Formats: sequence, C-alpha cells, structure tokens
Amino acid sequence: MPPINDLLRAALARQRTGALAEAAALYRELLAAEPAHVDALQMLGAIEHRLGRSDEAIALFDRALAAAPAHAAVLANRAAVELDRGNAERAAGDARAALLIDPERFGAQLNLGLALDRLGSAAQASHAFRVASAQRPDHAGAFLHWFRAAGVAHQPAGIAERLRRPLPSIGGEKHLAQDAATALEDGGQTNAAFALLKALRAESPNDATVAARIEIAMRYARACSLEAQRRSGDALAAADDLLIAIPRHRGAQLLRAELLLERGDAGSALDAYAALVEAHPNDAVAASSRLIALQHAPSADADEIAAAHRDWAQRHAGPIAPRPALRAAAGAPLRIGWISPRFSAGVVGGFFAAEFEALDRGTMQHFVYDDGSVEDAINARFRAAADAHRRVDELDDVELADRIRNDRIDVLVDLAGHSPGNRLRLFSARPAPVQVAWLDYFHSTGSDAIDFFVSDAATSPAETAHRYSERLVHLDGGRLCYAPDVATASIAERRSERVRFGCFNRVAKINDDVLATWSAILAACPGSVLRLKASAFDDAQARAHFVARAARHGIDADRLELAGYGTHAEVLAAYADIDIALDPFPFSGCATSCDALASGVPVVTLEGAWPAGRQTASLLAAAGRREWIAQDRDAYVRIAVVLAADAALRGRWRVELPGLARAAFGDVRRHARALSAALRAMRDAVERGETRERGVLEPLRIADRTP
Repeated sequence: MPPINDLLRAALARQRTGALAEAAALYRELLAAEPAHVDALQMLGAIEHRLGRSDEAIALFDRALAAAPAHAAVLANRAAVELDRGNAERAAGDARAALLIDPERFGAQLNLGLALDRLGSAAQASHAFRVASAQRPDHAGAFLHWFRAAGVAHQPAGIAERLRRPLPSIGGEKHLAQDAATALEDGGQTNAAFALLKALRAESPNDATVAARIEIAMRYARACSLEAQRRSGDALAAADDLLIAIPRHRGAQLLRAELLLERGDAGSALDAYAALVEAHPNDAVAASSRLIALQHAPSADADEIAAAHRDWAQRHAGPIAPRPALRAAAGAPLRIGWISPRFSAGVVGGFFAAEFEALDRGTMQHFVYDDGSVEDAINARFRAAADAHRRVDELDDVELADRIRNDRIDVLVDLAGHSPGNRLRLFSARPAPVQVAWLDYFHSTGSDAIDFFVSDAATSPAETAHRYSERLVHLDGGRLCYAPDVATASIAERRSERVRFGCFNRVAKINDDVLATWSAILAACPGSVLRLKASAFDDAQARAHFVARAARHGIDADRLELAGYGTHAEVLAAYADIDIALDPFPFSGCATSCDALASGVPVVTLEGAWPAGRQTASLLAAAGRREWIAQDRDAYVRIAVVLAADAALRGRWRVELPGLARAAFGDVRRHARALSAALRAMRDAVERGETRERGVLEPLRIADRTP
C-alpha cells in the first residue's frame, strides 16, 4: 500500500477534479490502514454528504470528532449535514462549537446563520450572516442571507455602511436576492431594497420580473416623496393606487395607516393597521405602531389596550433569557445604562437632559447607549455628562446585548418603549439583571423582560397595576421633570377682549369627539377663536382637510387660526396670545401641557382611562389645579366656558401658574434625587425577589425627597 500521505494527496487531487468515487475509494483504503485518520474521515464524510448519503457522512464525522473533539472544520461540516437533515438545533450547536475553536471559520459562521434562521431566530441569524459577510465580502450567499434576515428581523445596523462599498456579484443567487429585497421592503429598509434591485438589474438587464419590482419600488418612493413635500392628500392617493396593484405592499400599507392617523382619523388608521398586521404578522415595528394608534381611538378600552401590548410581546419579543446575577451591592457604584434613539432635542432632551446632569454620581455610574444619529447641542450635553457614551446605532441587537453585558450594567433603562426606533426586543436577551421602562412611552410595554415601569400615582393608579406587565414604580414628585432647553415667554397680561383658545398638539390627537366638544365651547363663547399649531398645518392639503372636518362639526373657518408648529421657542412664544389651552382626548398632551402651564395658560383636560389619557391630569393634580380636570365631555365644556368668562382670574393664573408649574414638575434636582433613589430601590427589590414574576404587587413608592 502506498504511504499514507501519498494516498491522502492522491485522494484530495481526485476530489478536486470531481472524481468523487475514485477519491472515496482512496480515502477508504487509507482508513483501512489508519481508522482514526481525521482528515480522511472528514473528506470522505464531505463526499458522502455531497452524494446525498447524510447518515454515512454523520457517522464519519462522529468518528473524526471522537479522535479529535476540538476539530473546527469537522464540526462545521457536520453542521452543514445536520442542516440538510433538518436538524437545525444540532447544526447550530456544532457551528457554535466550531466558532469557539476558530472564530474566523467562515463555513461555521454561515451555517450558524442558516441554522438560526430555520429556528426562527431572525435577529441572531442576521448577526451571524453579517459576521460571515464581513469575513468573505465577495460571498453573495452570506451577503444576501444577511440582508434578507436583517429585513425580517428589522435589524438595519451596518446595512447603509455596507451599501457604500462594492457589492458581490449576485450570479446564481438571483432568487435569494429577490427574497432579500422583499424582506428589506417589508422591514422598512426601502433604500437598501432598491439598491439590491438595481444591482440585480445591472446583472440581468432583460429580466422582466426585476424591472417590474423596480417600477413598484419607484412608485412607493414617489408616495413617500409626496409626503415629504407636505402633500399628504396626494401621498395617500399614491399609496392607495399602489395597494390596488400590490395589496400586501408593506410600505404602502404603513404609509397609508400613518397618514390616516395624522389626519385625526384613528378608526380608519386602525383598520389600515389591522390589514397591515394581517398581511405581515411577524412585523414587530408595524405592530408597535398599531399600539400607538390604538391609544388615539375614542372607542378603545383600557383592558383592550393592555391586552394588545401583551399580545405584541408574545408574538414579537422572543423567549426571555434567564436573569443574570446581581452584582454585590456594597462598595462598587451602581452601573446604570440608558438606551434611546433620541438623545437629542425633543422629548428626551426636554425632560431628561438637565436631570441626567443632576443624577447621583457619587454612588452611580451612567452609561448612555445612543441609538440615534443626531448630534445637536442636547446630544452634546448627554455626551459630556455620561460616564461612558456609546454610539450603538451600527450595532445589531446581539452586538448591543454583548456590549451592555461587557459594561456590567446593573440597571438598564429603556427610554423608548414602543415609540419609533425602539430596541424593545433587545431586552428579552436580559443583558442586565434589572430592566426598566420610563419616559418616552406612556404605557406598559407588555414585555415580561421589563421589570419596572416608572410612573406616578395619577398617571398609573395602583388599581390599574393588573394592566402592566411590569411592577409599577410611583415617584411622588411625578413621572417627569420639565426642563426645556429654551426659556418660556415672559409673563404678560393678555389685553384682547376676544378669548383665544389654543391647542398645540398633533392633529392625530384631534378626533371627531374632540372637535364636537370644541365646537360646543366655541358656540358657548361668542367671538372666541381657536388657534392650533401643528406641523400638519404646514401641509396645505392637510390644512384643507382639517378645515372641512371642523366645518362638519359646526366650526366655521373664521373661528380657526391654523399655523405650522415651528421651533419650540416659537411655540412657547405663541402661548402669550393664548387664554386657555384645550387638551385633546383620549390621548392627552404632555409636553404641550407643560409648555402651557409654564407659560401661565390654564389647561382643560378630560381624564382618560389609560396612561396616555391621564398625562395632563397628572400635571394638573401636581400643580393643585384639579378643578380643570373633567370626568366627561359636558364637564370639559363647562370648565372651559367658566375660564373664558373670567378675564381677571385668567390674569391671575398668567402670573401664578409658572411658579406652580416649576414647583410641581420643574424642580430638576428634586426629581433627580427621586429618580436616583428609584434606581437603587428597583435594584434592591429585585434582590428581594419583589418583581412582577410574583404576581401583581403594590407599586414601589419613592417618596418626594425635598430637602
């Protein structure tokens, strides 16, 4: 018999030329002499796999691993066979074992992505494919599998950067490329989908299917462009036309739902969202948008809304990892992580930038996980005040969870909830032992991965605790601290005899019930006018639609003063001409009500049944102005009419309200002390096992720590 090495070289040479039967015979001859020869076992196993004899291949790989348990190539090859046999769980295990030995092994990384994809773990699959594509940038399969999984999992991290570099030749992967483009479109990543379709057209210029796909993509881009041009009526018509051609087009369905909601038609918007969710049941982002729309609907029910949030978590949040161990409380500072896509001007800036600077730094360290791309003056303040600032918008969920674990975060605070750009599904990986929801979302997340929901007794009464998946935390000083980055207008008495009501909320909140109620107020106050400021009124078509809606409720155009929203400074200045602010319902204002009260303008609100409808009521209760909180629409009208009739009283409030507002919900240091105490208390409650896992518990109360 020839020497072993000669046999191996001969077998490899025949295998490379495709003479598989001859190569197999040589490998068997070699193994007869040396039964535990790992390379021969591996190569013969690969041939058996290629010939469709998976059982024989697995037996050979098992023999090889018995001789060399830490052989990455054999593990990677066995993973490929297990995939073909339909054993995705085993394939994932083998691929992970191979990568522990050799993290750069491309085949193992690719097979891990394929296995995770089949197991339904799209986010983890996307990460694995992304790593594989980075290892082999010219490999079309890895690249296209990444883009497809990223679309399915709504994991855009890294895609824009990858598209700035040359793409691999698609070659024989045309069907996979089209699947990837579809997944990207369905995942809201339309620019990436269009880039992929253009690459397909460049390689297949005569392909009618690709040409048709590009035409559809251009029609959708046209609808989006019309919206960006503030031509909402034309955008809605374009979306409707596209849906006639492609009824399940995700982008057009979502655009239509958003436009309907922004018109103040929550009922039609919810119908559109229902069609969208039915067509795309795995779309977590669209499902979150539906949750927000649901809270705008007068016909909604508090229990229905709570159940919808829990349903979202069951469908989209994924399995929850075990809680990691708490670090010892004594000695080391508590490490707090804050995650948001909006560490910039807006809600997070206005309600948290100043407070973040005032949080406990003696016994805590604060890590900012900045998932946005805006670098403005507010963002600079967060960067300067943080113990560590991490830009994480280019990290997918797997990478971000690893970053948080490596930072050894004790308490991780989500500032986004279901609002746009959220990372709520990340929390199911439990990167921190204590996980909290607060600030830029007004309802329970529905996820059992979040331990606590920070609120106050007025916004989230104890008797509503059963509607929260989290344990409630009540801050005695209120859920929020109002500290805008621009000054409120100087106090000046209004001298006009014409009463001017105002509302500076989004038109989405102004439903037909609200318009009917406001119509009754205007009818009871002859000569009065209603000034509205909203970005929708920069759109002539939206403005005309609103005027027509108002007319149907008996509000003449000459009783309306409509203006675009402008800057926050312009909004605050505009309150100088407002006598009484009218709060919408069932989705009340929050920042707008803070602005009004801080400017000396009374706010009339109708207290709702769920948190979004109780925000202004909470602010008024804190300021001692419960008499402006109505329990029904008739009372709402009476309160507004009484205020309109008493100019002297309004003049007094113009002077006194700003001070009341500052004391009630504008004391930054007091609220920072309470929030710091809450962070410590939540950590200690987890250590005692006092979490929602034990059932509905009494809210964790954090007393007002006024010095």
